[in-house]
Amino acid sequence: MLQDLIMELLVSVDEDDREDAYRRLEQVGVDRNTADEMAAHYYQGGATGG
Repeated sequence: MLQDLIMELLVSVDEDDREDAYRRLEQVGVDRNTADEMAAHYYQGGATGG
């Protein structure tokens, strides 16, 4: 589930989508800074090992 929420953040196309993604992440206890770090790690290939 967390991976899905991070993906929503990564594919957000505008500020409203991004805010919605942040809100959903905050509901499960992930703050914005942590979400950004996780998204950056995922984007760099860290989640897939490549």
